[in-house]
Amino acid sequence: MRTTTPDEIVIADSVTSRRRDRRQDELRTRDLLRDEHDLLLERFLDRELAPAERTAAAADLLATSRPGSTQSARTLATMVQTLAAGRGDEILDEALQLARLEPHFTGYLHATLRRCESKRRAPDLGELAALAVAARLGTPQLDRAVRRVVRRHGNRVDLTTVIAAALREPVRQQGSAGLLLAIWSDRSARQSLDDGRMAQTLFGGQPSAVFDEVVALLDEAHSVPDRVRCLLALGSSPDRQHLGPLFEWSTNGCRKETYAAAWALAQLPHDWLGSSGVRARNDRSAFVLRAALAHANLPAAAAWVDPLGLTADERTALRDATFEHFPRLAEWFRDGIRIGGGRGQSSAGDD
Repeated sequence: MRTTTPDEIVIADSVTSRRRDRRQDELRTRDLLRDEHDLLLERFLDRELAPAERTAAAADLLATSRPGSTQSARTLATMVQTLAAGRGDEILDEALQLARLEPHFTGYLHATLRRCESKRRAPDLGELAALAVAARLGTPQLDRAVRRVVRRHGNRVDLTTVIAAALREPVRQQGSAGLLLAIWSDRSARQSLDDGRMAQTLFGGQPSAVFDEVVALLDEAHSVPDRVRCLLALGSSPDRQHLGPLFEWSTNGCRKETYAAAWALAQLPHDWLGSSGVRARNDRSAFVLRAALAHANLPAAAAWVDPLGLTADERTALRDATFEHFPRLAEWFRDGIRIGGGRGQSSAGDD
């Protein structure tokens, strides 16, 4: 049996020592990086710091997330979660603009959404965060990826609320309305929807600029369903400057767009609708508008509701009607036909 020489023992000890030292160096480096990651994240989230300092921290975090960094995977996940959760933050827009310029970051989002699209199970929290950030970044390629995920999983989990919530922050330069309307159109092609409720789900609480886009898309729309969705969306506008198209369409005969515009007006604050009440009272043909204002329980609507002699149940049906049933109820205000098959005393147009 061979005996180990003292020199060999010294060499072995030296190798072991070097390995131990290298491992300690790696651990120290990892700890330093971890501390740097946490410090940068803390600075990025600290709203008491100057915006320039916070923006610089966001840029450093994105740099740390680039391929080759030992913290890349962790920092990518952190940035996606942080950018998805951001609300009411003055530098959120700047951080998203920085992220938009990082190919590895947008590539990470694309890869995450592709995996999500290919799976049968519902998206997990990380995938939902990626979906929200992708919608906020607003590139055409990411918008298409978002729509594919919604088409894949939209019947399993309500992803429309995730995307709508993400876009309520005014962080996209343009295209929010187009994405929301496209998602609505995609879902309508696959299942029956309560379009009145869908309009509120997608557009309720959206920034005023989103409705500027809706008005432009309404002008460009070439199909009835597209115009109807645009008009219903305007019923959630926070700005009365968007009333014009609704007034114009709400007395345009009895087309589908007319019902949509009148319904949308009924969703708006009563103090915006004074001129609508005057028009509904004075224009004999504006029965759809009269029905909508009656549904909204506008005080002025009593002038054409009370003469119908509606029962308590009929008044409840009028108040609680969905957009789907609204055209049938609007007929009461054309010629006084009631739910029970009878006929009211008169309609507003016959006064």
